Amino acid sequence: MVIKEWACKKHGNFEGSHPICPALGCRSQEVERVFLTAPGVKSEFTTRHEQGVKKLAAAYGQSDFRTARAGESSKKHDLGQRLLWGNDVQKSLGMDMNALTARTAQPFTVERKDGKTETVPHGMRLAATELGITQRVLPPAGELTVSRHEPQMKKKLA
Repeated sequence: MVIKEWACKKHGNFEGSHPICPALGCRSQEVERVFLTAPGVKSEFTTRHEQGVKKLAAAYGQSDFRTARAGESSKKHDLGQRLLWGNDVQKSLGMDMNALTARTAQPFTVERKDGKTETVPHGMRLAATELGITQRVLPPAGELTVSRHEPQMKKKLA
């Protein structure tokens, strides 16, 4: 049985499963459904999630997040970094993303401090792969939050 909110024009608001006014003698001819209580939009999961994100941000010293619009980043750029969207890549770097990607496959020459030059014949992409720079490695989880309503997760963590 679902409890709903109703309004009788003669006797006011009431809660019930059916549009029947609880006042004695009321024929409930003018009862309408009303919405007085806002629906809950926050659950225990969202609360735990928000707390976890706040702890993680505090651990990394990030407290300056903001809502981002198109072309913006949600983090302030205090180190000279910025996010490039669409044609901004070509405007800022002088060539589009396809040209930049092709450039990484060309031979790459580096001049050392002692004046000697060294060339990587297959380009930056191969060198980065061989050095493991492009390998995606996730750090181990330092903190895990589990709800008391999820006993299966608690058993896995124990």
